[in-house]
Amino acid sequence: MISYAPFLEFLERNDCPRTFLVQKGIMSTRTLAKLDKNEPISLEIIEKISKEFKLPISSIVVLLDDDGNPFTGESMPDHFIKEFENSFFTKKRKCRIREFKSKRMLCGYTQKEIANLIGVSPALITVWEKNEDCLVTEEQAAKIMEIFGLTEDDIIKEL
Repeated sequence: MISYAPFLEFLERNDCPRTFLVQKGIMSTRTLAKLDKNEPISLEIIEKISKEFKLPISSIVVLLDDDGNPFTGESMPDHFIKEFENSFFTKKRKCRIREFKSKRMLCGYTQKEIANLIGVSPALITVWEKNEDCLVTEEQAAKIMEIFGLTEDDIIKEL
């Protein structure tokens, strides 16, 4: 849950009417209503507020936990920590995957199906198919080799 209490309190302390935000073109009346109800607004609007009032984002919006207390991030669930560590600290190497599209099509997979099998986004599959430079983890390379029944030398060109 989010709260704009820090910003609304700032406006009140500075005798700044909320309608100023609409008059200044920072947001629409509809967005102002969302702000008053602590409903999500776009990051672009938050950026406009930040620039206009020279405030850090933390002085505009706070995240609240299920009990309504400001979220500190100190009690992050273990599975998030493990996922972050695995993705951030996994060794990646820059390479190009040779003829990925033809290999995928030969096996009869759609981009979405192969992405799910490898554990990546379909957008990354598009990059691989365009033969663009990319970063590939050892785990991704292993899955590609397993799916296509190839060796590392058959599919990956180191840059």
